[in-house]
Amino acid sequence: MASNMVYGKIPKGVVLTRYCRSWPSAFESMRLRLSAHLGSEMIDHIGSTAVPNMLARPIIDMLLMVSNIQDIQGIYAPMDLLGWSMEPLNDKAEYLVFVKEHASQATHRLYIVQNDAEWGPNSIRFRDRLREDTMLADAFQLLKLKFAASPDSESREYWRTEVKSFMDEVSAA
Repeated sequence: MASNMVYGKIPKGVVLTRYCRSWPSAFESMRLRLSAHLGSEMIDHIGSTAVPNMLARPIIDMLLMVSNIQDIQGIYAPMDLLGWSMEPLNDKAEYLVFVKEHASQATHRLYIVQNDAEWGPNSIRFRDRLREDTMLADAFQLLKLKFAASPDSESREYWRTEVKSFMDEVSAA
């Protein structure tokens, strides 16, 4: 089994680790569990843990797209029952974020996004492009490593700006 050697810190103590071959099965197991309680099969694995051989934060990012974020009030009770906690809402209210923890560490993050919000489809396109193009994946990995070594690595805003810029460029191509 490959070592999960830590490569560098991303905002607020988050670390990059080597790709773990168990991430796809961890996603699938959680997807099935959530689908049974939420009644939706349309949960996607996004983020770096969804890209083979990519350095990643060891948190499985998941995406559920819905027609209207305001119409899913019934989701709170099942998510609470399953041990998920909700992060504070964003200012645009285009998505909700739930976090699953084990031993006080986040293991999964579920983003529930409105279909008409660009962020959801862009995340899927970005993941697919990184899966298909190893040179692009390598470039993204280098950006992550560069940032991890930067004195600005504690700045969450810097991270979001750099990654969003890269993602937007790749998703638009």
